[in-house]
Amino acid sequence: MFKRILVGIAMVVVVVGAIASRFWRPEVFDACVLLLTLGCAYEVVKQNVLKGHKLFVIPVMVFPLAVFLCYFFATNVLWALVYQMLALLIIVCICVIIEIVYPKTQKGKEEQNAGADTYKEGHLLKRTFRTVGYCVFPSVFLGSLYAINGLGLELGLIALLLVFGVSAFSDTFAFLFGVWLKGPRLCP
Repeated sequence: MFKRILVGIAMVVVVVGAIASRFWRPEVFDACVLLLTLGCAYEVVKQNVLKGHKLFVIPVMVFPLAVFLCYFFATNVLWALVYQMLALLIIVCICVIIEIVYPKTQKGKEEQNAGADTYKEGHLLKRTFRTVGYCVFPSVFLGSLYAINGLGLELGLIALLLVFGVSAFSDTFAFLFGVWLKGPRLCP
């Protein structure tokens, strides 16, 4: 319990610091979001590798930077979303081409002979679908914070407080009511 409280306090300090940085330079908040998104992408890749799931690592790690650049260079949120969809389409095309061409290479043939399940029925595009899914989550969802940051100081502050406040309070009160009602732990 004590460790959870310390982690919660540290998270509040970081989030409040990032939100407060908007009043100094909005780009600092965007940089914090980029670092957070890169960290989340790294964790997703690490967990998939630990579980033995196959995915294309480079697109998952590069897509957070692409989302950041989409919002940085776009004139409005709509164009940023269009650029993101184009970047995602490019990633899909590259992954599909790799999955079609790779089995024909020497290394791909060796994997097939070794009995790798990558090329069995129904597994051909599984790596691409997993890669695209982990490009969208967390990059696109956290990338919406760039749009919120672009709303201006006052409106952006209200939106950010709602985003972080609602999730923090709902999680905290769910934990407290779970302890109070002595319900079963979902993740002990």
